[in-house]
Amino acid sequence: MKRNIVIAAPFLAGLLISGCWVTWDGECVLSPFGECEDWDDVDPEPCPDDDWDDWDDDDDDYVPGGPSACVPGAMRYCDSPTYCSWGEQRCNDQGTGWGECYEVATPAGCYGYIYDQDCCVAVGACCQDWYDSDYDGSYDDSVGNCEEVPTCASDADCAGGYCTAEEGELGLCISTGACASDADCAAYGPGLGCDDRGVCAPEESPCPTGECGCTTDDECAEGMMCVASLCTSPESVCFFDLECGDGGLCLDNECHAGCADDSACPTGQTCSASGLCLEPAQGADGCVFSEDCSAGTGFECINGTCHALCASSEECAEGEACQSGVCRASTAPVRECGAGLAECATDMVCHQGLCRLPCVASINCREDLSVCGDEGFCLHPDEVAPECTRGTDCAEGQVCLSNACTTL
Repeated sequence: MKRNIVIAAPFLAGLLISGCWVTWDGECVLSPFGECEDWDDVDPEPCPDDDWDDWDDDDDDYVPGGPSACVPGAMRYCDSPTYCSWGEQRCNDQGTGWGECYEVATPAGCYGYIYDQDCCVAVGACCQDWYDSDYDGSYDDSVGNCEEVPTCASDADCAGGYCTAEEGELGLCISTGACASDADCAAYGPGLGCDDRGVCAPEESPCPTGECGCTTDDECAEGMMCVASLCTSPESVCFFDLECGDGGLCLDNECHAGCADDSACPTGQTCSASGLCLEPAQGADGCVFSEDCSAGTGFECINGTCHALCASSEECAEGEACQSGVCRASTAPVRECGAGLAECATDMVCHQGLCRLPCVASINCREDLSVCGDEGFCLHPDEVAPECTRGTDCAEGQVCLSNACTTL
């Protein structure tokens, strides 16, 4: 919740606004915000020599690295949207931003229901800077007793991630994870690949091998396609619901379980209002550190959820796969047949991982696979004339779900 900023002066409190003199590091400047609304729309005039305090004289209170930089898993007090009350929020696992601000009780040593940044700092806590004390236009900075955000000069300085530093400057370590191949990095976001250290880091363009970040199919190697900003083999994504197994739905080329409640979802996902198992945007609140997992060793805390460690997908629960040594929800298509899988029934043939009924005309087909396709196999009607097969087929802000463009 954005509110009017309080001028830190002994005798004035109100809006930080245009035409009203304020101090900045001991010098008088004009605020760039709005029109004067308080103090009878006072005319600009120099700051009194002895009546103003420098309200930005303690640079040690400010977390380096930009407004959203934070230590993964760190907590701070914040200005809750609920009646501007005291709230608390967690830094995400990559250290690139803060999660949702949940309403909490007023901390010991402070009084009143409304979030009080000055008291928050005074009691030695880490606090959201809704005063915009560093005058940069951001309300997402942190002040007070906050964990120092580590800086880096190169990826070599970041054991479990990569460095955001530009040439000749310091950057931040963004946490990802270990990998053996580019496929292991898909869970950490688009455009990441496995670097020479065995750590997931941004791929560089152009993309001669077809394994790094992309925006169109043309940037990928022959036979590859651009899905979720990654050059991907068509065999590793879905195009139709029937490729996602019983009850599965194809969402932007990823298989997701359909659900009525959270119990139907893989670890780390919850049942969304659209009836799909999805990872919650703000993460869960079950753990902060891996040590918080009640089962003890053998688990890793990811986005607030305890995930089992693994060496292969066989060790994971149904609907999960072993990714970078951790059991996570699988979005890969479910194959019925092919190498290492069961054979199809005698009247069926294996085509692109699915058992298909051969046909000459649609009269040979049955049930929901009722249309005889050009390749001589019975198809679902959606396969013949889909509205979409990829998110890029839909308008901005829409997704391709079950071959229809929609919004979630």
